[in-house]
Amino acid sequence: SEGFFGQPYGKPVAHLREVIESVRLIVAKAHTGELDKYAGEYVNLDFDFFQPTAPPVRTEIPIWVAALRGPLVRLGAEIADGVIGHPLWSVRWATTEIPKYIDEGLTLAGRTRADIDVNLWVWTSPGIDKKTATEEARATMAFYGGAEQYHSYFDWHGFGDVVVKLQNGLREGTRYQDLAHLVPDEMVQEFILCGTPDEVREQLAPLWEIATSVTPVPAAWGLPMDRLITYMDSIGRTFYPGLREG
Repeated sequence: SEGFFGQPYGKPVAHLREVIESVRLIVAKAHTGELDKYAGEYVNLDFDFFQPTAPPVRTEIPIWVAALRGPLVRLGAEIADGVIGHPLWSVRWATTEIPKYIDEGLTLAGRTRADIDVNLWVWTSPGIDKKTATEEARATMAFYGGAEQYHSYFDWHGFGDVVVKLQNGLREGTRYQDLAHLVPDEMVQEFILCGTPDEVREQLAPLWEIATSVTPVPAAWGLPMDRLITYMDSIGRTFYPGLREG
């Protein structure tokens, strides 16, 4: 947040809660003349001179929370209409850690699992063989492994030593693409579904234990455009067999 986007970190979960509350307030009441003030720690809005808008098409717009770690998942399950999983979620993380945070959020709000959707964005590299797919996905892991804010997440998976090397390399000015060789195969395959189409479908299957829907996306970092297009096409044919040739 600070080194990459130039924004203070603060308390992201509390901040996002206020954003969601204030957005819902504006959507529901911008046309009624009832807007007064919203006073929070991060969001402070004064509507004293606000002119009511025309009535909207609808006064409730679904809000989904995109999350990596548990606290934000819990917030999404508590107050949002859906939770979107980060592509960095491993199958292991998604199936062993995430369900308990979803349950905690639902319990806090007195909701049931049917009250929210869970959409998982999943890095998928269906290719000719697992070796090639793994190699071409390696730079994506070098990019994310170099981000210090994800250190504890990678450490949970047993790759803390690898990401230290990546982070040190970035501090020294090395491009993430040139650090990709530091990422072992097992780290790539932990977070990115690599292999033939059949292998990738099999790897993805356990995610349906928690997912309402799945959005397969290519591991795009460091890929030349022609290879990115090839993977996008392969993803389409792997998961959407009704796509026509050409």
